[in-house]
Amino acid sequence: MAGYIGTIPTPQATQSRDVYTATNNQTTFTTQGYTPDLVSVFLNGVHLARADFTATNGSDVVLAAGAAANDTVEIVAFSTFDTGNSTFTGDVIASGGTLQASGDTAAGDDAAIGYTAAEGLILTGQGSTSDITLKNDADATVFTVPTGTDDILFPDDAKAMFGAGSDLQIYHDGGNSHIKEEGTGILFVSASTQIQLRSAADEVYIQCIENSAVNLFHNNVKKFETSATGITVTGAIATSAGGVALTSLDIDGGTDIGAALVDADLMIVDDGAGGTNRKATMARLATYMGTKVGGGAMVFIASSGALSNAASVQFRAQDGHFDATKFDHYIFKFMYVIPATDGVWPIAQISTNDGGAYDTTNGNYHYGDSADFNGYYLSATYNMGSGTNEYGMCGEMELFGPHLTNYTYADIRTVMTSTSGHVVNQGPTRGTQVHNVAADVDAIKFSFNSGNIESGEIVMYGIANA
Repeated sequence: MAGYIGTIPTPQATQSRDVYTATNNQTTFTTQGYTPDLVSVFLNGVHLARADFTATNGSDVVLAAGAAANDTVEIVAFSTFDTGNSTFTGDVIASGGTLQASGDTAAGDDAAIGYTAAEGLILTGQGSTSDITLKNDADATVFTVPTGTDDILFPDDAKAMFGAGSDLQIYHDGGNSHIKEEGTGILFVSASTQIQLRSAADEVYIQCIENSAVNLFHNNVKKFETSATGITVTGAIATSAGGVALTSLDIDGGTDIGAALVDADLMIVDDGAGGTNRKATMARLATYMGTKVGGGAMVFIASSGALSNAASVQFRAQDGHFDATKFDHYIFKFMYVIPATDGVWPIAQISTNDGGAYDTTNGNYHYGDSADFNGYYLSATYNMGSGTNEYGMCGEMELFGPHLTNYTYADIRTVMTSTSGHVVNQGPTRGTQVHNVAADVDAIKFSFNSGNIESGEIVMYGIANA
């Protein structure tokens, strides 16, 4: 403070003074600078009211009415208070204004209010129990920030409330924790999907809504239902016992398959009783059933299906057709097997290397005492017809113990239509034939000596061993 003898006290204020001799009707006086609202103007020693001058730009003072020549105009400008690091005793009141902090706070501040451009208002505290305590008008604690933590701690029974009318409440009542939405329980909403955890009467349920609804009711899991497109679960669904009871499953509404079962159809089996649930095909079931029939029972093995211009039909061990662990003998049924050309005869040839090659050697197949052939002959004549009213061959061939390293005997009983339209039977004498090479047989091929098989079907059965 100018002119003060000794240590300058705080707070302090300073002033600047400008004195002018006016010209006639002069209104504007340029000062050395001032803070608006901190300026006084005197005209010939008389203090002017605010309405008598304008001082807003920090430089010029403009009189409302022009001064007379030689009038004395005195302008006094005051600076703001400089408090420094002052300590105030009692309340500090900003009447009609605000308290604005312009600096950051420090970690060691006992209690400080600061400001940074990035963080905005900063409230820093340091206490033995809490760094910050927020209290209400009743001097009750609303929440605290425990010393040295980034936690917010609410007292028992205190509620963190959000939304208009405190719609959402989060609190602990001393015994239980609550997340509550007034009126509807708990509702979480995300775009088109809604997830609800709600209380309805004495039931609690979860509801997921996305163009459909999934509800889980709890009274020892009272109900689980889905509508529209249902739900998709990634991973296993297991109960506390490690599985889902079969009585709880409703596969495709429990409706019938609506079609005949085929080998590729799947079923579910428990691998080893109490093991892992696995899928199996109906073909495996058919194979298994073949092992459970009594010795001597005839078991279906395979069919050629409806034939159409086929070069041959083969049954092989590699396809599961020959299996000495299950079957001793095999029967082949012929159903209207018709050649593609006239004047041919049907034959069967066997293999000892699973169909890699078939024995076509003339003389290795016999019937009677001396007749030699290049295969088992399945008809009594060489001239099977393929024309109108000529219906091919029906009957059966039984192959005895082909897995044994013996001659392989066959019993053939067929009936056919010749090219002349006569019905011819394969008789009992010629019907018994032999492959006179001692070998383990594991495949057989049916064909005509020339041309293809026009149509018909051949079915293979096994005679179960004991």
